[in-house]
Amino acid sequence: MNCVHCGAELDGKHKRTCSARCRRNASAYRLYYWRKLHDPEVAASKAERRRLYGRAWRKRMVLEGRCSRCGYDNDRQAEGRRVCSSCYKRLKEMA
Repeated sequence: MNCVHCGAELDGKHKRTCSARCRRNASAYRLYYWRKLHDPEVAASKAERRRLYGRAWRKRMVLEGRCSRCGYDNDRQAEGRRVCSSCYKRLKEMA
């Protein structure tokens, strides 16, 4: 049997989900799309709050000398970069 959310193969006969994390993520996506359809004003305000929280988190990480993307120690801060070398490499691959 497969997970009802992500389709991963399950080992137990009566299990429906692979993990609690998968279940929470699926629930969050469902709630987001339901709000977007039925209450766009609330969805917009929550998205704006999430965006501002992320911006403040990234700023705080940079001030603490950490990577603004993953939050771990930034080994390239002396060069003036805001992201660590592994995140920088991933960003270059995606571009």
